[in-house]
Amino acid sequence: MLPALLAAVFAWPTPLPTTAPAVPPVVRWRGAPAAAYTLAVEPLGVSPDGLAQALVRVRFSDAGGAPASARRGTDFDWYPSRGSAQWQTGLRFGGPAAIVSVDRDGPVRVRVVARRPALGERTIAFDPRAWSGPRVVARAVGPHLVRVGWFPRAARGVRIERLAAGGAPTVAAVAPDPALSHWDDEGVAPGRTVRYRVSRPGAPAQTVSVRVPPELPPSTLDAVRGKGAWLAFSGDPLDDDGFPNLDPERIVATARAA
Repeated sequence: MLPALLAAVFAWPTPLPTTAPAVPPVVRWRGAPAAAYTLAVEPLGVSPDGLAQALVRVRFSDAGGAPASARRGTDFDWYPSRGSAQWQTGLRFGGPAAIVSVDRDGPVRVRVVARRPALGERTIAFDPRAWSGPRVVARAVGPHLVRVGWFPRAARGVRIERLAAGGAPTVAAVAPDPALSHWDDEGVAPGRTVRYRVSRPGAPAQTVSVRVPPELPPSTLDAVRGKGAWLAFSGDPLDDDGFPNLDPERIVATARAA
């Protein structure tokens, strides 16, 4: 019975789909093409997840040393010595860039490899210990949740207290998990400002406050019922889908006809 089933499977009349590698885009430039590049790093501070983040950017220059700018088609790889790297779209920062995140202090080296254009590799380093920004942060995630983050990740418990206006502080949580460097407060009230005092081992207590957005107004399914359309346009006026080519009247007419 089994051989007959296997024979039937491998004799399936529908051909299996095949994939072909996508054609790599041609690098397009504003002005002269780049002949070299350098790296720049910019501290972004601590995120509500408790990660120290830095922006690593590519700076192109042409054969004469003048700044060059790529329109599209570049391909760079990012290799931090620890932590993680998330590449960013070229439109967001005006060229190839990545956000590097780490959860502990100390030097970080980022190796960058230029695949397209093939301009070799470069290395840049940063150390969060040299940054001057706050190491405890809080951010509202909607009207019912606040995330409190601290850096660096602590090996022992972190104590979080809520500070009521004119009242004694109350212990909100003691985070015992050394794998985490944040805590979520799901007991906040919409439309109010909440304050926290965070005590970390070996560091002075720090106070942070955050404004919680108001509750969303009630809505019915009518707000999302019906057909929808996804529109995407480029911020580069030289692109075929650049904003100057946007024709709202034609878009509305096409949507109505559909």
